[in-house]
Amino acid sequence: MINKGMIKVNDDLLLIKHTMNVGYEPLAPEWNKISPLHRTFKREDKLFFCELIEEAITVEETVENPVN
Repeated sequence: MINKGMIKVNDDLLLIKHTMNVGYEPLAPEWNKISPLHRTFKREDKLFFCELIEEAITVEETVENPVN
């Protein structure tokens, strides 16, 4: 599942740091080498450069419309 700023993969929650077109795919291995927390995903014509959020917990699965 891809949200505006996060991706959920299996039980991992990842923060999207950069979104680029697939022309930048050669940068993916370098991004992943920076830290063991970095991951790269490709969907359609986009690359998502992400960072694993290690200590995240789900508070609520869905969020209702907030009251202003």
